[in-house]
Amino acid sequence: MNNGSAILTDAIPRAFWTWFSELKRKYPYGTIELNRSEIVVCRVRTPVEDEHAIEKLGFGKIVYDSSGCFLERTFRPRYHSKEDVVKTMP
Repeated sequence: MNNGSAILTDAIPRAFWTWFSELKRKYPYGTIELNRSEIVVCRVRTPVEDEHAIEKLGFGKIVYDSSGCFLERTFRPRYHSKEDVVKTMP
């Protein structure tokens, strides 16, 4: 299986922004991590208000800071030039 190539920040394809826009609609807070001008990982956060947000959670990461408590999810975007799409890799 072809895992694609990392997305370079100096030539971010439209496919990435389409993918990332969908991600931003679902999750209100997020970060993009870079390594040597490549987008390596996107992390998104969903606010956690009470135990109902995590009672059925099989796995995940809870983070907190002065702004609140959040459930964090990680996405690794990979660009497939033949299909001109970005797919999320586990």
